[in-house]
Amino acid sequence: MPIILSPPPAAVSSAQALSLVTVFDYEYDPSGNPLVDARVGVTLQANQTTNVAPLTNLDTRTMYVLTDRNGFWSISLVPNVLISPANTVYSVQTPVRSFDIQITAAVGPYQASSLSVTTPATLPVGTTTLNNPLSVTGLLTASGGLSVTGAVTFPAASIPLADISPTPATDSLAVHLAGAESITGIKTFSANPVFNTASIPIADVTPLPATDSLAVHLAGAETITGAKTFNANPVFNAAAIPEASLAQTHAWGTLGYAQITSTFATNGAQTDVTGLAVTVTVGTGRRIRVTGYATSFTGNQTNDAVLFSIYEGATELQRSQASENNIGQLNSCMPVVLLTPSAGTHTYKLSMIRIGTGTAMNLNAATVAPAFIHVEDIGV
Repeated sequence: MPIILSPPPAAVSSAQALSLVTVFDYEYDPSGNPLVDARVGVTLQANQTTNVAPLTNLDTRTMYVLTDRNGFWSISLVPNVLISPANTVYSVQTPVRSFDIQITAAVGPYQASSLSVTTPATLPVGTTTLNNPLSVTGLLTASGGLSVTGAVTFPAASIPLADISPTPATDSLAVHLAGAESITGIKTFSANPVFNTASIPIADVTPLPATDSLAVHLAGAETITGAKTFNANPVFNAAAIPEASLAQTHAWGTLGYAQITSTFATNGAQTDVTGLAVTVTVGTGRRIRVTGYATSFTGNQTNDAVLFSIYEGATELQRSQASENNIGQLNSCMPVVLLTPSAGTHTYKLSMIRIGTGTAMNLNAATVAPAFIHVEDIGV
């Protein structure tokens, strides 16, 4: 007789469900073309690992997926943050690269490259050429300089202007190579700028320059008209301006001077005073003044007089007279004459003669009271 068993009780459990996240990426060959139908392997690098909750043993065998026509692949993985022991990683192997990833959050999806925990190999010292596309996440430091051939693309506004050294000028405030632009303020050039021919109208230059044909130049013979006033004395080369070319109206000053400081004695006859003659050179068209002077004369007869005269050769040019009422000293004499002699050398002298019955006439002179003759140019 068959034994009939009671049916098992109804199941009261549910299937264990693991928390999975999607991990994806794209694969390219060295020329930048997508890898199509390429096998990508992902391996959990740990032994005897379990899912924390629910507690489940995890398989560490390699899982494979294939890329599509865009080089895209994806796979579902347990986040490492939910795996025990801690700090496990997944190894990703593709035909062109291999790297480790660590999933630290249970949200996803994540691009595998962004989860990489593989420390990149140090490039050899010297020049290293990278032929494949290079994607950098985080800070790139190039201590020895970075030379890039081709375009470098940065995210929009990814580099603040303040972080660029030296700080570049704001584009709208810079002068550009082409186009019409207005420049304000004074600009100082370290070298002379080069302008196109007639690019700056002369009317726009301040201060307005002189017309070249009307300006005095540093070299060459030129004729200057009109009166020119200098705020400092000009310097001329020696004998650069012939005297005959000068229309000088000012006085040239002293041409000659002679004096005596002791008494000159005579017997009263016409006598040239020794020491009171001077030879001068007179310019063309010049006016001169000849002055003779004696402080006093002394005679030996009442009512005598003396004539004190300026001569050129035997020609008397001017005279001055002093009289004596009593025996003793006569007054001073100072003959003065203005002349316009011919250009050249002239000699002027002083001569004296007694008028009266006396037998002597002396010209008195001393250190503090010299007798002299003075010839001076006073202009034209």
